[in-house]
Parts: sequence; C-alpha cells; structure tokens
Amino acid sequence: NKNPNTKPTVFPVRVPSSALLLTPDCKGSSILSKPDKACGGAAVMGSIQQPTWTKGTTFPNKGLSFGGYSHQLKLNYVKTRRSYSYIEGSLVAGRPSSSVSVPLPEIGGDGSSFIDNGLSEADPEVRGIIEKEKERQFKSLELIASENFTYRAVMEAVGSCLTNKYSEGLPGKRYYGGNEHIDELETLCQKRALDAFHLDGKKWGVNVQPLSGSPANFEVYTAVLKPHDRLMGLDLSHGGHLSHGFMTPKRRVSGTSIYFESMSYRLNESTGLVDYDKLEEMADRFKPKLIIAGASAYPRDFNYPHMRKIADAVGAFLMMDMAHISGLVAASVLANPFDYCDIVTQQHTRGPRGGMIFFKKDTVLGVDLESAINNAVFPGLQGGPHNHTIGGLAVCLKYAQSPEFKAYQNKVVSNCRALASRLTELGYKLVSGGSDNHLVLVDLRPLGIDGARVEKILDMASITLNKNSVPGDKSAVVPGGIRIGSPAMTTRGFTEKEFIAVADYIHEGVQITIDAKRAVSGSKLQDFMRFVTSPEFSLKDRVSDLQRRVEGLTTRFPIPGSQELTSRRSWKRTIAKTMGRNQVRMVTGNNLQTAKAIALECGILADDKDATEPTLIEANVFRELSDREREDYAEKISVMGRSSPNDKLLLVQALRRRGHIVAVTGDGTNDAPALLEVTIIVADIGLAMGIQGTEVAKESSDIVILDDDFASVVKLTVNVTALIINAVAASFSNDIPLNAVQLLWVNLIMDTLGAQALATEPPNDHLMDRPPVGRNYGYIVLQRSSYNEYNVEELVASAISDYRQSLKFQNLNEENRNRAGLEILKVLCKP
Repeated sequence: NKNPNTKPTVFPVRVPSSALLLTPDCKGSSILSKPDKACGGAAVMGSIQQPTWTKGTTFPNKGLSFGGYSHQLKLNYVKTRRSYSYIEGSLVAGRPSSSVSVPLPEIGGDGSSFIDNGLSEADPEVRGIIEKEKERQFKSLELIASENFTYRAVMEAVGSCLTNKYSEGLPGKRYYGGNEHIDELETLCQKRALDAFHLDGKKWGVNVQPLSGSPANFEVYTAVLKPHDRLMGLDLSHGGHLSHGFMTPKRRVSGTSIYFESMSYRLNESTGLVDYDKLEEMADRFKPKLIIAGASAYPRDFNYPHMRKIADAVGAFLMMDMAHISGLVAASVLANPFDYCDIVTQQHTRGPRGGMIFFKKDTVLGVDLESAINNAVFPGLQGGPHNHTIGGLAVCLKYAQSPEFKAYQNKVVSNCRALASRLTELGYKLVSGGSDNHLVLVDLRPLGIDGARVEKILDMASITLNKNSVPGDKSAVVPGGIRIGSPAMTTRGFTEKEFIAVADYIHEGVQITIDAKRAVSGSKLQDFMRFVTSPEFSLKDRVSDLQRRVEGLTTRFPIPGSQELTSRRSWKRTIAKTMGRNQVRMVTGNNLQTAKAIALECGILADDKDATEPTLIEANVFRELSDREREDYAEKISVMGRSSPNDKLLLVQALRRRGHIVAVTGDGTNDAPALLEVTIIVADIGLAMGIQGTEVAKESSDIVILDDDFASVVKLTVNVTALIINAVAASFSNDIPLNAVQLLWVNLIMDTLGAQALATEPPNDHLMDRPPVGRNYGYIVLQRSSYNEYNVEELVASAISDYRQSLKFQNLNEENRNRAGLEILKVLCKP
C-alpha cells in the first residue's frame, strides 16, 4: 500500500506451511540458526533442482519438481502440522511414540552415571585443535605426495561403533566372542581388496589387518626372513622408504636394518632412473633373500620383469611396496606388480591409515606365504586389529572399482605432468626429468638453496610439501630437494590449469627463500628459521601476499568429508542477504570462544568489538533473567553459547512476545523444544537438518533441509517468495503471465504452473530485504482509491478479462468463464 492515506482491505489466504518464512511486510523478524552445523553441507547453489516431498494429508504424497525455466528451485521436503500432544508425549512425558526415539543423555547408574556429551562440550580444547587443523587443510595447497583426502563415507566408518570391538584372530578363528559381524566385515574387505586389483582368489590371498604400511612391511620381513637374513631395497636418498632397510655408515636407523642385514640399490644419477644393471651386479654379490621394489619419492614406474629375473637368479622373494601408487595400479594406470611379485604391500587407496598384505597362495621357495604372513601379523607383531579401519578400508576399496576412480587416477597423472612441465619451463631440475606417476622430485641444489628452507617459506604461505633427499645428498635433515604430489589437490578438483598456477606459486616461494637466505646473517638452518619467524623478517609482506593468493585459490575447492568448510566462503554472503530487515541469531552448545570464532567468520558478528554482552552471551546468564529482562536481551543477542535444551526455547518465546516472526533451524534432540514451540504453539516455522538432524528434530519441524546448508534456507526463501508474489501478481495483471520463451511447447505442456509463477519477476536477493511474516498473514491486499473503489463484481470481471486469452478458458462460453473466475477468486480469498 503505497498511499498512506488509504486503508487496505485484506483478503487472508491459506497457503502451505513451506511458504511461511517467506512473505513481505511485517514489524520485524529473527532467524535462529546454528552455523556450526546448519552452515555445513555440500550444496552447490548455482543450479538447484530436487524433488519436493510432502508428508501428511495436506498435500499429495508424491514427488514434485519445477524445472525447465531459468530459475530452478530446490525445495526440501515439507511436513504438515502435527498435534502438539503427539510429540509432547515423547519429549516431555518420556513416552516415545512409534516414530520418535529420544536418547537419554545419562548413562549408567548407582554412582557410575556420566553425561555422554559430544566433543565440543566434553573437550572443547581438542575440538578447537581439530577445527584449526580442518581450517588449515581447507586453506592450504596440500602437495605432500603420501597424503590425500578420504571420502566422507570412509570417515563415517572409521568413526563408527566398530572401534568398540576387540577381535584377535582371523574371521571364523577369533579368540573372543561376539565377532560374527566383524567376521562379515573383514571377509567383505578381503573380497573387495582382491576385486579392486583384479586378482583371482584361488591364487592370491590378502591380510587386511596391518595397522599401516611400515608395519605391513615388517610383518612380511618377519614372515619370510630369519634374524640377520639379507634384503635389498632402494636407498632412502634415492627415493626409497625408511622401512626398506635404511642405515648410515655410523648407525642402523631403521628397525629393518637392526634385525636384518640390508644393502641398498640406487639410481643412475645421470638419468635419475633405477640402475637395474648395478642392482643385478650387487644382488649377485650380496645374495639377498628378499628384494624390495617400491619407493616413496621415485617419479617413475618399476621394471618388474627385470627385477623378477634378478630375484630368480639369486633365489630371492620379490616384494613390491606399492603404498604410494596403489590407486594408480588399481586403475591400471601403472604396470601391474602382481604379474611378477610374490608379495605386495599397500597402505591406502584414498582410504584410512591402514595396510594390506597380498600374497601368493602357492608355496614360494619352500614357504607357505599365507600361513607365514597371517601368523606374522597375529600373534607375531599385532594383537587385535582396528576394526574401524578395516571398515573404512572396505568402503574405499568399493570406490576403487568404479569408473570414476579410474578417471580420477588418470587426472592425478596428467596434473602431475602439467606441474612437471611448468617447473621445467621455469628452469628447475627434476630428478629423472619428469614423472610417470603422482609426484615430482625437484633438485634445488643448482639454485644454491635446500629443501628445508624452501619448505619453511612455502609453509608460511599455506603451501604444504616436504623437503626430500635427492641423489647425491649428504644430509637427510637439510636435503637438497622437495617432493611435490598431485593426489590431494586433484581430489579437491584441481585441473592442469590449477597445477600450472601451483608451479608458479612454488617458484615465487623459492625466490623468496633465496632472498631470505641472502638477508640472514648466520649460515645455519637454525639461523634461517629464527630470522623468518622474527619481527625483523623483511620479506614478510611478500610471503603474506603469496599466502593470500594461494588461499584465494584453494578455498574455491571443496574438501571431501568436510563439506561445512566448502560452504564457509558463502556464509558471509548468505547471512548478509538476510541482515537487511532480518537478523540471524546463533545458538550453540559450543563454548563462547568457539562460538565467537564461528560467528566472526560467518558475519553474524562484524568484529571483535561486537563480541560483548549481551551481543555475545552465555546461556546461563540469559537463563537467570526475568521474562522482561530476557525480552530486552533477546533484541540484542547475536550469539548464545553453552546453551541447554531449554535456552533456545526461552529465546524464541522472548522474541515472540516482542512481536517478531521467528524461524528456527536445528539438528539435534536439544533443538526439538524450540522447534516445537515455533511450529506448534506460536506457529511461524521450524527447519531441521536432513543429514545431521536427529529424528526428534525432524519430527518437530515443518521443513527438513536435505543438504544441511543454511544457504539453502535463504535460497528457498528467495525462490518461494518470488513464486508467491508472481503467482498473485499474475492473477490480477492485465498481461498474460507468460513470456515468449515460456510459450514454447515443452513449457506449456510440462512447466506451465512453474513458469507462470516465476516468469514475471525472477527471484533475486532483494527479496530478502522484505522481513518474513507469520502463517496467518494475508497475502492479497487490495487498495481502496479515493476515485475508484473495488467491489467483488469489478474484481471478478477483471479476473475473467485477464483469462480470456488463457488456454485453460479458451473453449468456455461466457457464463462458464464467469463461474470459473468467481471460483478462482473464492479459492484465493478463502479465510
């Protein structure tokens, strides 16, 4: 009503509860959210189209979707209102209904009871460390070749109840009871391991109990060697692994070299490739009983036929440690070691930190490998296996058999080659001149710099890689190279284009390191480390600028398993959209420090100056106030920490008494009372999280947000508001509410209603400037003019006129048109 001198006539309209957060013109509003949970999720808001499910009798119980027009709308499922007594019985009186289970927080009894709190409440210090590490991973260029980001499903398995069970022995041969499901899991994992590497179960077996790659290697040594038997592995400074028998002239470093006699073979320093002729010569003299293929910093594939020939010539077992390249082998990107090796160890394939040992079932050199290896694992070197790790391993092995996994592994190699090519263009010397797998080894010695100093500067710029020995190095502490891997950032979505940029960032960091080395007074590594971390470090601005650009790149890409970080960059934008005529309030069980940090990052708090009471408040302070004081505080609160189940409810009640329209998001049982208060008593709207949300929270809500993303709430608000405004406007417009494009055949047949609703006024963020209103607000407001007053007859005539050219009424006579128009008006204006 633009004319303040005229009095509006309101025709109240009943609409589905899905729209109740979304309509214009009221005194004020508040949206209560829980960003530490609700802002999580992996939704990509650019193109959104999912079905709408409805429960109950108000709407048809089937899937609906709106598509085919430019503003595709994603609606999560909307639930009809329930009687308060139905859920009150389960939440208050302790009588769980058939569809609601309420876990009791107190466990135990007779003096042994304790509160089974989540990590944020039980140990905020550990939670804080985890959150900082999560943030570091999100912002950093993770380029360590032995690291990757595992799947969300793997982390769920690793964090499951499987960790509670102890199960010494093998499936069917346990020393403890209650292992029937653990047997089923381990057997499944063994089968998937054989299938992932295309192995015949009659010829090959596998033990999935090793705790990691190095223990798996030592278990193989224990199985096939006697103390002081001889073995050969690639030298550490030439790309080998510590567990392959590393020792120095002065000290036996690895446990392998302590209990067995080891001799290392090397690369040809001129080519950077394994010198197989020299290996053959050394093996003939040393007569090892075991030869180990595999490496931790070798950018090329191994020549298995040649190594098989050498092993046969000296009567040795041939073992392949494929910890680094197992995914490439599973995807058939690299040569298959199983065709030539007797034993193959593996660490992970984008899975948990575990290990596997594959072995031939036939007797080899008089040794029954299956019995020897299984006994070496248990009881030889381990007790009960980590069943939660085996669960995660089974999940990742299922992924490893998918076409997507093979495509991913091919991208790992192509990205690494793009990185190597760009580094070569920039003048760097690469060991072996390039890469066939997932890593590049850079020799920095021609630049007069070492890997330790470069690692430190790059780490300060959020680029994570590791210093690494290169052929000819004298020190493993201050080696002459760096190792760069492509798997982790390929997992996050990097392409060759981004890896070219990565090479440029590394080059910039190396140049800063060279300049810093010139500026420091001492020549020792400790002098350099003190200088670059001191206030006197003159190149700090260059490092900070590089860090800013690096993080600007990395934070555009999601981390699997940590979707809440993916959407953090959109939190500020999303919350800012709501802050015109609305306010977002955060109520969380976290301590005030954690809540403050989240609120500052989300934009709920503008800066530290805002983080004072009552803007930032602990729930116990709010709880002790009188009703009137709570109302005053509620107007000012932005963040409430350490909340109990009843605190959010008290805040909702205080805001409602001040006339606010309140929407509540929640995910846990603790949120149910406030959700009930909103949806049942004061009847605005309650939203539950579909992924993290408990059944109690879902049952207590109007809408379930399937992706747990607060941005989806705002997107839903914008789209449905536009839908309602356009639907009402189209009904009383003199123009046909269809544009030329939407008159196309597909839209007329498939999407007419949706196209009409969103055609005239597309959804945009300005709709968030309209504060939401309650369920009973009237949507259609007709203005009384001083020179012309509407009456029902004129309104009906106008409506009929608008539809004269509409396809729906095209074949009706005048009388039926009038009757149809009147029926439409009655439906719209039904009280």
